[in-house]
Amino acid sequence: MNHANSRTSSDLEPKSTVAERRVAQDNTFSPASRISEANSEAGRLNLADEDLSSGKISQADTRKIIAPIREEVTKLLLEKPGDNDWQVQLGRAFRLHVGEWVEFSVLPEHNQISMVAWANEGHGAYVFVNRRGVKTSELMVEELASTLFEHRVKILDESVIPWTHPASHRMLQNMHNQLTYQATHDELTGLINRKEFERVLSRALISAKKRNIGHIVACLDLDQFKVINNAAGYTAGDRLIKELGSLLSVRLEGSQFVLSRLGGDEFGVLIEDCKKESGLILIRELCDAIKRFQFKWENDSFKLTASCGVVYLNIDTESVSSILLSADSACYAAKDAGRDRLHVYEAGDSEMEHRMDVMNFVSQIDHGLENDRFMLNCQKIAPIDEDRGDHAHYEVLLAVLDENNEPMPPQDFIVAAETYNRMGAIDRWVIKHAFQFIAANILKFDGLGAFSINISGNSLTEDDFMAFVLEQFNETRLSASMICFEITETSAIGSLDRAIEFMEKLKVIGVQFSLDDFGTGLSSYSYLRNLPVDYLKIDGVFVKDIMTNPSDYAVVKSINEIGHFMGKKTIAEYVEDDQVLEMLRDIGIDFAQGYGIEKKVPLTDLLTM
Repeated sequence: MNHANSRTSSDLEPKSTVAERRVAQDNTFSPASRISEANSEAGRLNLADEDLSSGKISQADTRKIIAPIREEVTKLLLEKPGDNDWQVQLGRAFRLHVGEWVEFSVLPEHNQISMVAWANEGHGAYVFVNRRGVKTSELMVEELASTLFEHRVKILDESVIPWTHPASHRMLQNMHNQLTYQATHDELTGLINRKEFERVLSRALISAKKRNIGHIVACLDLDQFKVINNAAGYTAGDRLIKELGSLLSVRLEGSQFVLSRLGGDEFGVLIEDCKKESGLILIRELCDAIKRFQFKWENDSFKLTASCGVVYLNIDTESVSSILLSADSACYAAKDAGRDRLHVYEAGDSEMEHRMDVMNFVSQIDHGLENDRFMLNCQKIAPIDEDRGDHAHYEVLLAVLDENNEPMPPQDFIVAAETYNRMGAIDRWVIKHAFQFIAANILKFDGLGAFSINISGNSLTEDDFMAFVLEQFNETRLSASMICFEITETSAIGSLDRAIEFMEKLKVIGVQFSLDDFGTGLSSYSYLRNLPVDYLKIDGVFVKDIMTNPSDYAVVKSINEIGHFMGKKTIAEYVEDDQVLEMLRDIGIDFAQGYGIEKKVPLTDLLTM
């Protein structure tokens, strides 16, 4: 299921002085640690470089920020005056990147030729693997420089590497690029998806506050789109969405814009650095273009309209979530007013406030929280090789009951909860009731592993969430070893510092952690080493077609190997049959979950199983 950090004095200092101050405090720093320190500071200034390339800040301001850090790196490379050879090797070690091949003369023959599989953000540490993907060594940059200096390792030119190695690397790199594109783009239209649009809005919000400029954000929702789906079928509906995506892109040409398919029949538009009046003119032109568009399918012809909600993003805008909330609310207001119209969100708009108060799904969420209209289900996560001694455990899943006590479809409920900030309250409801049930029946769960409970990114940002979790452990007297919290990769990366703090503090008392949907994020491997998780749940999108898709097989195998040499166990989702299970067994996956293992059942059914 996808569902307190104090600032130090260094957080308040100008970024350009932090690396210099830290080096001055401790003259005993090794060259490797000081290079890592300075480069880490530079890494945190990636936004400044992006702002430079897009013209958001001046070149002079950028040079003032970055120059001291680059000077510090230069000083570190001159650490040993007179040792020119060592300086050269240190610089070469520092520039080593993922995918390069080296040859170790001191390792066994089958491990001598190795590839850089991972490097930390500051390039202060490297992990090497052999041609089978098994880890051969792990070196700090200073150690690597010494081995280069002493001729115990050499960096191989591509011309002397057996052709299978670079070919394999290029295949994996192409696969990574493809997966990155798939993670950020809508498959049907080729437009960016909702998550990527949110990242774009985040950058736009930063530019609005830095430069005191305005942007237009619009949400366009097609009116009566279901009529076309019902009359002509879903294939026709898909074709319509694709053609509209192309139409809107053409109409926006000549302006600085970003177009996204937010989901279903909904499009998002960002027009950057524009006046409110000129932006509204362009959005109205888009609505008119949709109205004039005639969709032809077989012998039928359809015309449609769109309702549109518009928000003006400027220096006073609070957050990305408030932008989308306001645009969605304005769009619904346009639909309520009769469709085929545009509604502009204004602060203090009584109609908007009323609209947000009566959102149907939000009211159902609140009713469910107040009256316990939720139900807990669970699904088994089984060890693939029982001889290893691993225990089966269960993931706790949430169902929402309607007025007839029937489970509601979860997707719209989840979207509403995330958009209107109810996920934190839902997480607490699940944790409280799951803890009480497990503690009350603990003797009946002898021989089971932990129960996995999902935590949303919203909860990780709440200052008192950790205190709430600890309070539940105290009240129920439940052993912490019975709980494994699942956090999605995107949520963990989106709140990285808080996620790490939350994990580290609860792991002290025995709580386990699982990183859910692993493999779909943009920087999966680079963040993995920083997150103290026990399990990697490989996203089911790579598992379900593993029998017929060689690319999916390669991804699953790669994640499993990297997870294992980082000391983490792996879980495959969406395991639907025995053939997939056997292939996962051959790869070496530790656990499997899906209908091929066991369908989800009410949590209370565990008492009679």
